[in-house]
Amino acid sequence: MDTKSVALDIFLEAIKSVQPEVVFNSLVTWENEHLMVENNTYHLPPESNLFVFAVGKASCAMSHSIEKIMGHRIHKGLCITKKGHNLPLQYFKTIESGHPVPDDQSFEAGIEVEHLLKEVKKNDFVLVLISGGASSLMMDCPAGLSKNDIQRVYDVLLKSGADIAEMNLIRTALSNLKGGGMSKLVYPAAVVTLAISDVCGDHPEVIGSGPTVIYNTDYIAIQKVIHTYELNKFLPAVVLKYLKEKAKKAPENQTFADQIREYYILANNETALSGVKASAVKRGISPYPAGKNLSVTTEKFAALIFNEIKQYSGSLPVCLYWGGESVIHVTGNGKGGRNQHVLLSLMIMLKQTEIKKKFTIICAGTDGSDGPTDASGAMISHAELSQITLAEMVSSQKKFDSYTFF
Repeated sequence: MDTKSVALDIFLEAIKSVQPEVVFNSLVTWENEHLMVENNTYHLPPESNLFVFAVGKASCAMSHSIEKIMGHRIHKGLCITKKGHNLPLQYFKTIESGHPVPDDQSFEAGIEVEHLLKEVKKNDFVLVLISGGASSLMMDCPAGLSKNDIQRVYDVLLKSGADIAEMNLIRTALSNLKGGGMSKLVYPAAVVTLAISDVCGDHPEVIGSGPTVIYNTDYIAIQKVIHTYELNKFLPAVVLKYLKEKAKKAPENQTFADQIREYYILANNETALSGVKASAVKRGISPYPAGKNLSVTTEKFAALIFNEIKQYSGSLPVCLYWGGESVIHVTGNGKGGRNQHVLLSLMIMLKQTEIKKKFTIICAGTDGSDGPTDASGAMISHAELSQITLAEMVSSQKKFDSYTFF
């Protein structure tokens, strides 16, 4: 058995289970001027214009799926995706922007969103399609701050060791579009959000920094994040001042209770893990769910995998699988992604103990990119590990240079 090809096939079939085409076909339908999502129905009369905003690394695929379902009904569509993730669309204007750090196109995308939102009338309908990466792909710049300030914030946060919820607390506070900003700008028009979740726990206010989820920013929690990760040493002084001044202002008292705002998570971490299980069973391999929705450091994630490999004594062949999102505190100047760093750390543990078990391990991201790289992750087998010295692995790990290593 070629275990590397089998492992890769299992991973890719799991990816298929969260593809927009699959989840949209099963959960979203259009019939007789009615949009049906799961068990709910929304009437869109002919005089109601449909505006569709898609933001994230899966936004083109999600836009393509909604075009096939109700494309003729779309009045205007805007799709914002990561560079290189573009697909031909008929009813959408597409903007390719930067991830995981916003670039000039990210800010242009934010301006484009604001302009289009201003066209929405009270009887119109706004459909928002959100997927991983949305926070950096659509960006706006609050008064008093520069693009460079915002970009610096994103870069610092990514390397700080903060988890996605903590990072998005700060990102939301530095934006007029995030934290429900899109919903506020089209009030009282109806807003329905369809999301493919890339965060543990599937909290709507965290996914893509919640552009359609109205809530008051917790500035006390933000200050705790800044203190915990010593961000005051790295964030621009103007940003720290901006956050403190906003914390002094009273929360807005405008109510949006009468606005229709519905939020649906069409696929998430558990969807992908179910795909792993089904794919393994189909191949006669025992599925072993070892953990889901994990939000731990890269080192902790590697240790969890290592311990499971070391202790497992059940039937073979077996597919051990985990789901979640690791966090990383980067101190080196190398290039890598969190999944690649997890695997490199795990390889060091395996090499140091010289475990005799045969294995193939994949650590990869379901959204197709791992950090600021062109890879979704990395893969290694026991045979390949035996050919690599401990010294070269440790050297790459210390430099946080997993991408170059692999």
